[in-house]
Amino acid sequence: GHRYFTLVEKKEGTNEIVASLKAVAWKFGSSRIREFEKQTGQAFGNNINVLLNVSVSYHQRYGLQLMVNDISAAFTIGKLEMERQATLQRLLVECPGLVRQEGENLISLNNSLPLNMVIRRIALVGSSASAGYEDFLHTLEQNEFGYRFAVDSYLGTVQGEANAAYLAATFAKIAGSNKFYDAVVLVRGGGADTDFLLFDQYELCRQVAGFPIPIITGLGHLKNHSITDRLAHTALKTPTKAAEFILAHNRASEDRLKALRNTLIIKSLELMARRQRELALPLHAIIHHSQQAFLSRKDEYHHLSREVLSKSKALLNRRSSGLAAVATHLSLAPLRILSAEVSALQQTQHTLRRDAGRQLKDQIAEVSSMERLFRLMSPMNILKKGFALVSAKGYISRDGSDVEPGQEISIRLSAYEITAITIQKEKRDGDEFNL
Repeated sequence: GHRYFTLVEKKEGTNEIVASLKAVAWKFGSSRIREFEKQTGQAFGNNINVLLNVSVSYHQRYGLQLMVNDISAAFTIGKLEMERQATLQRLLVECPGLVRQEGENLISLNNSLPLNMVIRRIALVGSSASAGYEDFLHTLEQNEFGYRFAVDSYLGTVQGEANAAYLAATFAKIAGSNKFYDAVVLVRGGGADTDFLLFDQYELCRQVAGFPIPIITGLGHLKNHSITDRLAHTALKTPTKAAEFILAHNRASEDRLKALRNTLIIKSLELMARRQRELALPLHAIIHHSQQAFLSRKDEYHHLSREVLSKSKALLNRRSSGLAAVATHLSLAPLRILSAEVSALQQTQHTLRRDAGRQLKDQIAEVSSMERLFRLMSPMNILKKGFALVSAKGYISRDGSDVEPGQEISIRLSAYEITAITIQKEKRDGDEFNL
């Protein structure tokens, strides 16, 4: 139950040690330190400012040392709060376009953004080793509504003041990814207050305040909110609560859409019923007037019908005699035309028989002449005259350009085929065969 440590004073704004002195906390002093940790949520460790009540002792062997009698929790809490206030004041002074204060509320560009009706694509920032990271994903994936999400994880360290710049760079990476996200969720599990000092650092707070996508935080601390929480769009106590918020948001959007659908159906039915009632009266009036008009014109229609029938019969009788003459003429005309066409066909038949015999003789003579020419020019007759076909690599060589010395060639004569090896090739221009 005893504690041994060194108290140091550092030069302001640096890690340079100005003075140091050994200290010890016996049983009572240790109990006060445990109470301090309980009240502040702050581990009694390196890099914290403390206000101690001590007794000075000197030992011949161990030298000068301080014995801790008591420790002030209020001092350390106040020191952390002063650092938070300094960060907040710097944001208000240096980033007036991103952050402003209205009473106790911080208004940032991010927490002024509207949330999309449905949150589906999510950029998740957290540590894979954190239980909060797993809790968030589990709650989101095992939801009772059957919602499905597209989650891209951006993993890193989410504790320690020194990691503020790294975390701010992670947000910058998300903004520059050219991916459309409905929200960015920042999560981590619980821990001591010093674990959350990261979320009070200027670099990270400035990035969160001006981030163009709504940020939802679930940082796992139940006592108070960090500056990051106050600047983000929505701050929840734990990662699980952050996931439940997204599910509740989507459920509320679904309920609103269902209610809107039902309202549209009801309004449409009401409008149709009203229009039907409005149209019923004109429809009945049209039917009544049509019936009255039809009855009033009924006798007139019968008279016109009888008159049309009578005039039609008279017209048909007048036209019947003319049609009979035309019919007689038409019945004789085809016989005259047919007789003339038969004579013309007989003359054409005679001409074709005469000319066909002459044409056939001429064609036979031409075919015989072509046959003699083809036989004369056939490859076998040319080979019999002493010519030869030279082949190299399976192809006939036309001018010898594809034959090289040492290459095997095939020579086809009229009665034999000779395989030979090329010894020499000499170019000829063919002038020796000119007559």
